[in-house]
Amino acid sequence: MHIPDDALLDANFDQLRQRLLDPDSLSPLRGAPVFYYVYEPKHILAVRRLLPGWIGRLRNEQNLKVLVISLADVLWKLIDASGRWQDWLEAEKDFDRHEINQSIASVLQEENVFIHRVAALITASAPDTVVFLTDLELLHPFARSRPIESILQNPSQNNPTVFFYPGRRAGQYGLKFLGFYPEDTGYRSTLIGE
Repeated sequence: MHIPDDALLDANFDQLRQRLLDPDSLSPLRGAPVFYYVYEPKHILAVRRLLPGWIGRLRNEQNLKVLVISLADVLWKLIDASGRWQDWLEAEKDFDRHEINQSIASVLQEENVFIHRVAALITASAPDTVVFLTDLELLHPFARSRPIESILQNPSQNNPTVFFYPGRRAGQYGLKFLGFYPEDTGYRSTLIGE
C-alpha cells in the first residue's frame, strides 16, 4: 500500500513530536537532545510547506516555544559580510564553479565562523525552546551539518535541536546528505524519518 507523501511526512513529524514531548527532552539535568528529521530530497518543498503547520501544532497544542534558524540565512549573511561577493561574481567569468565554491567555503570555514555563528544563535535561544535548523540543502556545496552537531553535544547546550535533513539514512547511525554524498556514519543524534 502506498502512503501519500504528506501523510508519511506527518507521521514522521508525529514521531519527532512525541520525542520532543518526552520530559527528559527539556530537562536541564541532561544534555539537550539533537534530532535529525530525515526526508528524501524530493520532499524538500513539501517539508517547507508543512513546517509552519507543524510549528503551530507544537506552539498551540503542546505550548512549546519554537525558534527556526535558517542555515541558508546564516550562510548568506556571512558571505555578504565577507565583502567578497562582488569579486566572486566577477571571477565567475574566468574561473570554474568549483574554484569559486572553494573560495566561498574557505570564508565559512575560516576560524569555523559558520559553525560558531549557528552555535551562538542556538545557545542564545530562550530556555525551554525547541530549535529547528532549516534549509540544510542550501549548504551544498559549502558546508555540512555534522560539525554543528558536534558543537551541540556540549553539555552547556540546553535546548533540543532538530536538523531538517534532506537525504537518506544509511543504517542506524549514518546519513547521506542530499542522497548523493557519500555515507557519513557515526551520528550520535536520534534519526527520525526516511
